[in-house]
Amino acid sequence: SKFSGAAPGNKRKMATSNNPRKFSEKIALHNQKQAEETAAFEEVMKDLSITRSRDKSVKDGNDVPVVERNGRC
Repeated sequence: SKFSGAAPGNKRKMATSNNPRKFSEKIALHNQKQAEETAAFEEVMKDLSITRSRDKSVKDGNDVPVVERNGRC
């Protein structure tokens, strides 16, 4: 961890990471990144849903795939 150890540089890192302004900025950046990742995930899931519904409408009308219908796995 960046907070463990007795090296002189660690004291400086601890001091800057405990700065409330810096901490709130880190939280804001984390929240922004999480929101962007969530939006990207939702976009992928939407595209997947559209693709699946399109594929389902193209099927031959049976819910069971042809290989299973013929008894093959």
